[in-house]
Amino acid sequence: MTGLKYLFRSGLIGSLAVSNRVFLPAMISGLAGVTGEVSPEMLAYYNARARSQPGVVVVEIACVDAPTGKAALNQLRIDHPRFLPGLRRLAERIKSWGPCAFIQLHHAGRQTTLLATEGQTPLSPSAVPDRSSRYICREMSLEDIELIKDKFIKAAGLAVQAGFDGVEIHAGHGYLLGQFLSPHTNRRQDRYGRDATGRARLIMEIVDGIKAACPGLVVGVRFNVADFVPGGIEPDEGVYLAQLLESAGSDYLSVTGGTHESGLTTVEPASFPEGWRMRLAAKVKKAVSVPVVGGGVIRHPEYAEQVLREGWVDYVFIGRGQLADGEWLTKARLQQSDRIRPCLSCNTCIAQSFYHLAVTCTVNPYIGRETWLNRPTQTSCPRRVVVAGGGPAGMAAAALLAAKGHRVTLIEAKQELGGMLTPASRVPHKRRLAEFRDYLVGELKRRGIDIRLGQRVTPKLLNQLQPEIAVVATGSVPRPCPGLAPGENVVQAVEVLASGELVRNRRVAVVGGGAIGCETALYLARHKNRVIVLEAGEKLAQGLNPMSRRDLLDGLDAAGVEKVTGCVVVEVKGDIVRARDSCGRIFDIEAELVVLAVGLEPYNPLSSMLRTSVPEVYVIGDAVKPRNIAAAIFEAETLARRL
Repeated sequence: MTGLKYLFRSGLIGSLAVSNRVFLPAMISGLAGVTGEVSPEMLAYYNARARSQPGVVVVEIACVDAPTGKAALNQLRIDHPRFLPGLRRLAERIKSWGPCAFIQLHHAGRQTTLLATEGQTPLSPSAVPDRSSRYICREMSLEDIELIKDKFIKAAGLAVQAGFDGVEIHAGHGYLLGQFLSPHTNRRQDRYGRDATGRARLIMEIVDGIKAACPGLVVGVRFNVADFVPGGIEPDEGVYLAQLLESAGSDYLSVTGGTHESGLTTVEPASFPEGWRMRLAAKVKKAVSVPVVGGGVIRHPEYAEQVLREGWVDYVFIGRGQLADGEWLTKARLQQSDRIRPCLSCNTCIAQSFYHLAVTCTVNPYIGRETWLNRPTQTSCPRRVVVAGGGPAGMAAAALLAAKGHRVTLIEAKQELGGMLTPASRVPHKRRLAEFRDYLVGELKRRGIDIRLGQRVTPKLLNQLQPEIAVVATGSVPRPCPGLAPGENVVQAVEVLASGELVRNRRVAVVGGGAIGCETALYLARHKNRVIVLEAGEKLAQGLNPMSRRDLLDGLDAAGVEKVTGCVVVEVKGDIVRARDSCGRIFDIEAELVVLAVGLEPYNPLSSMLRTSVPEVYVIGDAVKPRNIAAAIFEAETLARRL
């Protein structure tokens, strides 16, 4: 038994015994088949999630009314008996590992796209357009409401036939039933509107109907205690809604908040603190007697243990953390929290659904690839390997190759490991990169890898080590900016972040408004500098996923960073930056410091030399082409499988 006694304490939800206090919450995977069926890929994905034995696995949003109720093209469906064979296999696979298997019943309402609904007009309790999608929706008639109610109840019946232990009704995040709950979207003046009781009536009738039709089935509700939009649900009203949902017969309440219109509050980016939504769940816990499930950026087992011990909630949902490391719970049981691969809150996983793509993860290359990407197995022929470069690609490759049984030496020219992770972690909302760096360093040490810092790969060193394989992971360097050479008051963005020396109370011009430029601008602005970003394109921070981009741009706005797009810097003379706008007009900006952030280029000075003395040479990560951490980790993993 671990010291996390509350986390691993058994419990009851309704009459259902639950082995521990962890929910894997419903998160869309994009792995359903083309008609909404359970695919082999989805089956493998949930098999991997269930192996570490959370108390409850809640299968992702399952549409009860396709196509009108779909939120995504590749969404799971539970609106017809033809989906039962796959759903049975899914429930059986989850339960075979020990967790209870629930499935989330879902209707998108107005919060969808015409692509997902196949051109059908989205439904809503009132014809209030969604500001995030700008689609016009149709106000539901009483006949529509009865039909939707019946579809939820029938879907629960299918869940019973498939062998699920429970259903979770999705009434949060701005989807249809959440639209009924919220005064922002429900302007009805009939029995399904007017006040909180009326707005909750449809969900209460659905719960009651499922209870009558499916005795013994656990019925939970996931709902917003706060919408975080003007005129939406506020926490005090959210608590009252919880009491209404309990009175209807809900066996548990899963507390959440936010909608697509509220922006970043549904799936929080990296700037949000751990457990920030837990205060909402704690308010509900004080007001109801049924179990309350809470979460929101729970990363560490110790924090989950704390909120359970202090009685904030009865259960915790841990979503992205269990995607980043499928063994999150296993490592917690073994008191190996330091070995948990940390989630970066980069939202690569959820952003895939915006493009109707399958889930992936920056730090876990196996997510969504479970059917074809297997973990490296022990080699029968250990070989001597030199890895040049101690950034994420090099560290990951070294750890994976050592785990296979190869004899690995990692050589890093600097006095510390981490590569770009270290300077990037100094950006205010990217501090978790330091945790990921420390995790990789820990893996290297646990594997007994020969780490040589402050050394370079030379013919003499190769002659000593006699490697049979060399892996080049030397990363990237700043791309030169034509006409602007680094000098006394002109520096590269990477150098600003890498030095760790604080620049304060200066006028700073950042040339280049990509991710690195904007992040460096935020770093400088947070240290009391007056910052302007000059970008040649029409948009800043292009290439980031929508949530990370919005988080970064919101941070720039809050820090007072000035932004000018569509301009090219012509020259820097002293403290004057001369630029040309898209109309050809020249303008000057005063700046005591100019920071260049016009991109990166590969740094690979070793391949030619290595190929003359090492039988096998491989190049991975930014040394091939500057990209992102996900590409570095994926290439390290695929290389390890080959060798």
